Amino acid sequence: MDEIDGQTVIAVEIAEVSLDQKPCYYRPAGLNGGAYIRVGNTNRQMTGYEIFGYVSARGQPTDDEQPVPEAMPADLDAARLDEYLALLRRNRPSAGYLQAPRDEVLTRLKVLREAGGVLRPTLAGLLIFGKYPQEFVPQIVITFLHYFGTDEAEKTPSGGRFLDNRKFEGPLPELADAAIAYILASVRRSGAVRAVTRTDTPEYPLEAVREAIMNSLAHRDYSSHVRGSQI
Repeated sequence: MDEIDGQTVIAVEIAEVSLDQKPCYYRPAGLNGGAYIRVGNTNRQMTGYEIFGYVSARGQPTDDEQPVPEAMPADLDAARLDEYLALLRRNRPSAGYLQAPRDEVLTRLKVLREAGGVLRPTLAGLLIFGKYPQEFVPQIVITFLHYFGTDEAEKTPSGGRFLDNRKFEGPLPELADAAIAYILASVRRSGAVRAVTRTDTPEYPLEAVREAIMNSLAHRDYSSHVRGSQI
């Protein structure tokens, strides 16, 4: 409390709530109807996805561990699974759970999960080991657009919107490798001759391109709210 120009002024400081209590909301309206966010000098009601983002941040998201409806163990690549299990057994010879029956091992590894009495691939299992994951999750792909300039609104001399458009599908390891190779083949390269050796340097380093693609796959939101969006 203070006095300013002969008037008494009271300042009240409200501490920020902890993460596990966010978002704050007007209780009579409920979480979905009473949560607001400050935008500029106005308040607007939070979207369902914004509320979900706060709620899911309270713990470790497990959306990729959920079983995929209609998918079956036969939709997984058995050879790729055998290779992975063999690698685990070589690296963890004392891990007793790896010696259990195959379906039990895959369940413990979150590749399979029981749903309604039926074993089904989890989203993670399908994306890594699936024969064709996009049969069940068609939008989990990478779309590559090569624009003419640095702005997507800039058109080619012939009036086209872009120079190249390609979609990459398949299990994530194959999808990532194909996208990385295609992008690197599409970027400009500069050449330099030193002594008798010529060196070609891509516009973007291989490490940067690969890191960007791998992060976009590993850290994207796999919740049902945005599972229909593509990279």
